[in-house]
Order: sequence, then C-alpha cells, then structure tokens
Amino acid sequence: MGSVTGFTGGGLRYTAILTPVAPLVTSVTINVGSTKFTDAAGNNNVASNNVVMYVDTTPPTLSITSNKTFFKLGDTQSVLTFTLSERIGHFEFLRDAITVVGGTVNRASFTGSNSVFTALFTANMNLAGNASVSVAASGIDDWHWNGATVGAALNLVVDTMAPSVTVSRSNTNVVNSTNSPIITFSLSENATDFTLGDVSVSGG
Repeated sequence: MGSVTGFTGGGLRYTAILTPVAPLVTSVTINVGSTKFTDAAGNNNVASNNVVMYVDTTPPTLSITSNKTFFKLGDTQSVLTFTLSERIGHFEFLRDAITVVGGTVNRASFTGSNSVFTALFTANMNLAGNASVSVAASGIDDWHWNGATVGAALNLVVDTMAPSVTVSRSNTNVVNSTNSPIITFSLSENATDFTLGDVSVSGG
C-alpha cells in the first residue's frame, strides 16, 4: 500500500511521510499499536487512534468514439463521446484540450458529467482524406488531481469533395460522314456508377 519514511522529531512531536505505491485506489489506515514505546518511567504506550486516508494514485484514461466514422456531402456531422475511466476533475480542461484536424468540434455543445461527455463534430467541406480528434494527456485529470500519462485520439474518414468531370474531344471541330471525334470524359476521382446514360447531347 505504501511506505512511511522520513521519520523525525523528538520529545512530544514526531513526523513522517506516507508514500503510497502507484497505481493504487484504496484506503490506508495509520496508527501506532500498544506497547510499541515507553516513557522515561518505562511505561508502555497505549494504542493510538486510527487515521484513515483515501489513496488514489491511478492515472485516468480516456477513450474517444463517434456514432459514425465516415463523412460525405450531406452527412458531415456526428456525436463524439469522451469516456473516462473514472470521474473527471475539471471538465473544462478536457474541453479546451480537444484538438481537431479536418473538422471542428462545437465546444459550446460539450456536455456531460462525471466520466462521460459528448460534443458535436463537423467534418470540413472539400476534403478527401482523414480527420482526427485528439486530447493531450495534459487535458485529462481525475477527481483527485491525478493526471493522465497518455492522451487519446480518434481517426475519421472524410470525403466531402464532389467529383468533377471534364469533357474533351479529339483534334477536330468538324464532324462529317468520315470524321467522328473521340469524346473523353476525365473524372477527378473513381466513379462507381458513371454510364452512357449520364451523357447529354444537344443540338444534333
């Protein structure tokens, strides 16, 4: 549970330092049993009172989850959940320590209590790649001021970039009975359902 060191003093007053082991969550009782020391006349002491202390040397941990992990046009928001291993000490530290890449977290939406909090995430527009939400260890502490030793991060996939298509032709503007140009459709990204039916021809 721990050790008592640095015992010093004399006469009527002595002090010592209690150093608990880590990680630990428990109660510790300090006392002095009877017949442990004597006075100048050789009388044995009586037992002391008990001093009980609650010891918490376990650092908190944090996990971040989202109700969705893929975002696209028209579907760019999710609810993030921040779950701690124990009751948090200062929710504003956690809220202010959130770092976002590829999106934003509405800090005004940050709400919760004890060990579970939520906030609204919105993915950036015109992004095809990854987004992330993270909290540094310095932003996490528990009810007894134990700081976290590691942070937490969540990776998300975002594609909010609308695909585009460019139409080009072979080297001719004149179409006749012997000259049929090749029309090329160049897409900005792979398509899963582009067909001839998507092509519109007018004036001919």
